[in-house]
Amino acid sequence: MVRDLDISGRVSAVEFLDKGYSADRKFRLHSDTKPSYLLRVSDISEERIRRSNFDLLSRLSRKGIACPRAIHFGTNAALGVCFIVQTYLPGECAEEALPKLPAARQYDVGRQAGEELRRIHEALLPPGPVDDLAIRSGKYAQYQKVVGELAISFEGQERAAGYVDGHLHLLRNRPTTFRHGDYHPGNLLLQDGMLAGVVDFNRCDWGDPVDDFYKLALFGAPVSEQYARGQVIGYFGREPPKDFWPLYNLYVAVVLPGDIVWTEKHYPQFLSDSLKRVELVASTHDLHDGGPPAWWRSGS
Repeated sequence: MVRDLDISGRVSAVEFLDKGYSADRKFRLHSDTKPSYLLRVSDISEERIRRSNFDLLSRLSRKGIACPRAIHFGTNAALGVCFIVQTYLPGECAEEALPKLPAARQYDVGRQAGEELRRIHEALLPPGPVDDLAIRSGKYAQYQKVVGELAISFEGQERAAGYVDGHLHLLRNRPTTFRHGDYHPGNLLLQDGMLAGVVDFNRCDWGDPVDDFYKLALFGAPVSEQYARGQVIGYFGREPPKDFWPLYNLYVAVVLPGDIVWTEKHYPQFLSDSLKRVELVASTHDLHDGGPPAWWRSGS
């Protein structure tokens, strides 16, 4: 497949990347001259959404977003796959790099990440409004149904469910922006202790921009509370508005059963890790009054 690409003359080696939780297969294509490339291979059934991802990534890079540049989209019917070739961004994964940095630098990286997330949200005009209330409530009902069928429970489950039931109305008539869909330190790259790039836009979509913050609860604050606080301040340029925390808590509460369902379906061997994660989130978030979480209050 690589030999058939227009860039094949510049590829000297192919390296399989065994990283992340996506079903995609990823390969770094080494070249004698920079840049090197990332080949991301998906099942052919995902052709439509991957073609859309390619188009959106192309538009984002033209807007100056610190993301990979889309080079080529293609399909291979014989192999039953579609694929994207993009530039390979160098740097160290922030999930691994942040704990090595001083606390003040972790906060600075968070501010940079928040500023870049704001630019991502503002980079593209939406094709039309999105009904976040209908979409989220539908997904949440399905998550609850599956968790019940699996007979799985977690500490704080009733409190989270009560918060969702009492606050879903907050999603009515929310603004629509482009969203990364998986914004957390695992998808950020650092160089010299500074944000160098944002990767993995495979879950990008359109909707309420606050939805892009719930990964702070699951994968941001557990790595660095300083980073998490910095991301919020960097995004808003100040303390968040009053309506932010109730919405943030709602997206967090909605996704707790979803994390369990996704893990049980794709990586059942990590189900116990998912349960520990959602219980930690439930215990550190104000799923009663919708106020700031413990990781924010600890820095005030």
